[in-house]
Amino acid sequence: MEQSQAQKQTADAPEASRSRRTGVSAEAAATAQRQSHQPVYIEPRNTSFESEARHAASRFGGQPVDLTPSPFAASGRRAELGPELSRQLVDRLDQGGRPLPGEARQRMERHFHRKLDSVRIHDDPVAAEIGSAIDAHAFALRRHIFFRDGFAASNPQDLRVLAHELMHVLQQSEGASEGYVIQRDDPGDVEVSETWEGEGGDRGFALDFSQSDSLFTMPRLELPKINGKIKGKSRQDGITTTLIPSTDFTYTTRNEERDTAQRQLWTQRITENKTQIEEAIQAFIPNPSSESDSDPIYYLKVRATNQILSGTKAQLLARDELLIPNWNKRGRASFYHVDHYREHQLEGPDSIENVWLLEESANTSSGSRIRNTVLAEINDLFRRAREDNFFQGRNENRDVLRFSRTPRGQRLHFGRVVGGGEIGRNVDTWTVDEIIAAKHIRFGRRRLVQAMSLEELQERGLVAKGDGSPPTTVLWFLGKESGFFRRVDVSDLANPTYSGKPLGAEDDDFFKNFRIQSATLQQGLDPENLEPDQEVGSITGRVRGGVGTYYDRETGQKVSGDRIQVNTEIRLPLRFDRRYGYGAYIDRSGVRSSLMEARAELKGASPLELSEGGLSDAWAMELSATLTATHPMFEGFQATVGLTEYGIGLDVDIPTDRLDFSFFRVTEANLTIAMGDEGLLFGGAAAFELDQIGSGTVVAMGTAIEGTFDFDFDFVDPASTTVRYEDEAWSFDAELGITEGVVPGLQSGVIRVGIDEEGNFLFDGEALVQLPGQPEPATIEIGYSAEEGVSIGGTVTLDTSAWPAVENATVMVNVTYDPETSAWALGGTGSADFAIPGITGTLEATFDDGGLILRGQGDLAIGNATGTFDFAIGNYPVTEEGEFDQSGDPIDSFEAWGGGSISIEFGPYLTGTVGVRYTPEDEIVLAGGIALPPSIPLFDAIERERDLVNFPRVEFPIFGVTIPVVGSIGVFGFIGGRLRGYATIGPATLDDSRADIEYTLGDPDSAVIDGESHLNFGMDAGIELDIGGGLGLGAAVADLTGEVGITAALDFAVDSGADLSLDWTPLAGLSLDLDLHGSFTPSFRVGVYGRVAASVAIYGEVWSERWDETLASFGSGLAVSVLQPASWDEENGLELDFSQAVFTYPDIDVRRIAGDIMERIV
Repeated sequence: MEQSQAQKQTADAPEASRSRRTGVSAEAAATAQRQSHQPVYIEPRNTSFESEARHAASRFGGQPVDLTPSPFAASGRRAELGPELSRQLVDRLDQGGRPLPGEARQRMERHFHRKLDSVRIHDDPVAAEIGSAIDAHAFALRRHIFFRDGFAASNPQDLRVLAHELMHVLQQSEGASEGYVIQRDDPGDVEVSETWEGEGGDRGFALDFSQSDSLFTMPRLELPKINGKIKGKSRQDGITTTLIPSTDFTYTTRNEERDTAQRQLWTQRITENKTQIEEAIQAFIPNPSSESDSDPIYYLKVRATNQILSGTKAQLLARDELLIPNWNKRGRASFYHVDHYREHQLEGPDSIENVWLLEESANTSSGSRIRNTVLAEINDLFRRAREDNFFQGRNENRDVLRFSRTPRGQRLHFGRVVGGGEIGRNVDTWTVDEIIAAKHIRFGRRRLVQAMSLEELQERGLVAKGDGSPPTTVLWFLGKESGFFRRVDVSDLANPTYSGKPLGAEDDDFFKNFRIQSATLQQGLDPENLEPDQEVGSITGRVRGGVGTYYDRETGQKVSGDRIQVNTEIRLPLRFDRRYGYGAYIDRSGVRSSLMEARAELKGASPLELSEGGLSDAWAMELSATLTATHPMFEGFQATVGLTEYGIGLDVDIPTDRLDFSFFRVTEANLTIAMGDEGLLFGGAAAFELDQIGSGTVVAMGTAIEGTFDFDFDFVDPASTTVRYEDEAWSFDAELGITEGVVPGLQSGVIRVGIDEEGNFLFDGEALVQLPGQPEPATIEIGYSAEEGVSIGGTVTLDTSAWPAVENATVMVNVTYDPETSAWALGGTGSADFAIPGITGTLEATFDDGGLILRGQGDLAIGNATGTFDFAIGNYPVTEEGEFDQSGDPIDSFEAWGGGSISIEFGPYLTGTVGVRYTPEDEIVLAGGIALPPSIPLFDAIERERDLVNFPRVEFPIFGVTIPVVGSIGVFGFIGGRLRGYATIGPATLDDSRADIEYTLGDPDSAVIDGESHLNFGMDAGIELDIGGGLGLGAAVADLTGEVGITAALDFAVDSGADLSLDWTPLAGLSLDLDLHGSFTPSFRVGVYGRVAASVAIYGEVWSERWDETLASFGSGLAVSVLQPASWDEENGLELDFSQAVFTYPDIDVRRIAGDIMERIV
């Protein structure tokens, strides 16, 4: 067997590690290891494992049975496959093969009640080569099956072989065998033999189809006994034919309808050898009243019968009664058939050595009994062979469900021939030798035929009385040449009587099957004055017969009465014949024509179209007619029906296509119908089916047809019931219990099967289904309709209390039938709603083969989130991709999976899309990165300034100047000022933001966003040295106007940014702590500009001076920077205090700068 997965991983681990070190894949390393020659062993045949496999194959296609495999253990007698073939075989294992075809897999899984998805099929050249080498049509190795001659799922024989090999696969999976061991089929099991020999209880039975003339062998044949002797086998006086042997009796059934010549053989032999009969007749005294007649009439009375043989000697010798007597050895009336002692059906020859006269009833009984015995033995033979699964493969079409008649031209062999039931101990027979010896006239000392005396003739009205008066009793003969008569009292010519009663007083008292309405005779008849065949009276009546039971459709009851009625009057003339004196003979000649014009019917069956009819020698109105059936089982079918002294004769085969089994469909039939005293009698057998319900067979049992109906459902017990047809109605009642576990999920229940009063098929019930994850089973309904077939299903409301995220779940559960695989399975579809607040939508539910999955997508609108949410829950493992792994069987627990994509806003600044996932805690969590806009604006540009340093006032002389009019005065300057910082900050944006989110929907306090962003802001900033000064005069003799300006400014534009951490919480929203910083090293330039003018009031401007030049320049060593702390949040926006800005700049010596300025000015 194959190693388990865990064992395999363990076994392959060192090699796998080694392959990783060498850069070779583990799979390739394992393959290389296997392909280095590993021995492959061949298990011997005729082991217990082979018996199990044969059993599995033989049961395939029937009712499921327990096919539990035995754990395989390799035999010590196993052989080894050659190294080259071993390498090829192992190589095929690595290549994988192909899975079982879907339909075949389903049928086999149903057969074995196991999943077979891992099994692989091979039918390539390697399979053919190895199969030939080991003499196997198929063989199994671990989970691989190899077919030598190919595999076709549509071939029933291939499927049986597959069942055989699958048992080996299961055996190996249960065992612990190491290495590779082949289990192979036995060609004798696959190539079905055309011969079968029973074993054990079937010993003595055999079938042989190997030759064109097949042979049926049975252990024994029972033949009926007559007078204690086995007919056809025991020695019998007067019979010299070859008798049937006691053992090893073989014969061939007749290949044609029976058309024997035994009667002709009999009459010819006796006619050619009737000397002793003539002598016996010559010894009789003729009619005493005709002594003067040269050709007198003889009246011969048969001892104990109402039979008189009359006529001249020549007429007597020509009578059939002296060839085939109508009396037995005691002189009593008895009708005989010329019969084969060894039955014609048992290859008895048509020869005088093999014929005798046998009482009619005994002959009919013995022939039918032998025929039925042989037929029963053949059917028993086929039953036994069928139960031993002989009819498979090439023998499949040789099976006959039930023979209704012995097959023609068939060789039969019986091991022994024994005596069966006794037909009778006192059955009279005549042999040809006895008739030739005239023993039917005088048997021993008993006179069976003797001449009548004058008194007897006068008493019976055959001759006139001594006084010449007419007799009061006469004989009416059954025809002009018939010896049978009835004694009639004609004292009242208008009302003749028979047996003391008027004619017609009782049915069948005078004639069988004829109800006499009137009988009349002419008055004053004198035989001397009558012409031959002159009419002297008549009998009138109607043909009515076949008294027995029939089904009256009007009342719906069985009634008794005449089942055949001819609706016309039949007139039987009474005619004169001098042999019958004052009596008469009944003229039967007009009966047929009268019947042909009549309308007749067979009660409970059909109208009749008469084809033949007449009054028989048995005093019976008999007829033959064509029946056009009105019986519902074979309505419209035509057959020949007869009415005889024994009743209604009807024995015909009903073709399969003419049978109507109501709601059943007949698939095969050998059915016959006959008429008996009890009513319509059925014979034979039939097979039938009811779509999606099952199939059955019935056997005729007299007035009823009865058998067994097997349901297609392998989940019910009982799986069959009795079906019966009687009184034109089917009886088909059963209550089927549902067996738990056969169909996964179908737990228990009951199916009621029956037929209603109108004859319609009833099929209903309830079943309990145990759906996965449900605490209690649910009830579904069972029904049937001709249009839709079987329906087993219903809507089940699921208990979702133990499941997350779903509610209002229902499943329409159905047990469905696949006609192709003949398999039933429980499944269904349904829906459910989301049970998560804020999610709306519907989930689809699917239930199949024990697995239940609910899956759907909903619209999500929870708080600040909108989007779609996919969710699924089922009793299968969930893969990392969020799909259910349905390659294996369903599991006991339910696993859930959910996810989706939503749009979400966290305040006015963080808006984006994010994936969501479902957690086992029944929460929907936003987790992972949130997709944010490329730029998030924070604030616009803001201008700010403040003084950094205030300088003290510094005075210094500038120059002296002589001003006209005024004279020499001193001019001095003063300088004071401040160092001012200024900045324009903004606008600011967050760019290239990335955020991770952890947020449980429906729980706002749980939201946490953290991530990274780039703060992008503009900043224009600078410092300005604002030095202001003025001029002053040493004396106020003149006005001094002018200005001195000193410029010292540094402007720098800062395009700055920073990578920030983003933090957002529901309480604080988005908040940022910002340090806006800019720095650079510029040149710092100081310049001076101004003019000075002095004026005297009366003189006007008397002096002026102007200058404008760079006074000082500070080089690149000057470092200036600004750091502006700030914060921003959603609620308050930008918080920026410019007083907190930190400017970094070099020390500025105002005095030195002022000195330099003054020096430049001066």
